Amino acid sequence: MTLAQGAKLAGRISGDSTVAYAWAYAQAVESITCTAPSSRALALRGVFLELERIHNHLGDLGYLGNDVALAFGFTQFWILKEDLLRL
Repeated sequence: MTLAQGAKLAGRISGDSTVAYAWAYAQAVESITCTAPSSRALALRGVFLELERIHNHLGDLGYLGNDVALAFGFTQFWILKEDLLRL
């Protein structure tokens, strides 16, 4: 498989952690090829990884509300998660 195909596969392993798996794949490729990403690329990776982490936490908080039959809490956190995903 080509590097581009590998990147696509890495990003599709887990829908909730697409950025994390893609970043890990990129680090592996960079290590093997002895290349270094630009500081801008590293900064963008960090921003996207933090956004992914936040949206995962919002989903988890929504599920906690759902587990105790608090549909309003579930809905509110999932609205926030959806807004973040659309960003």
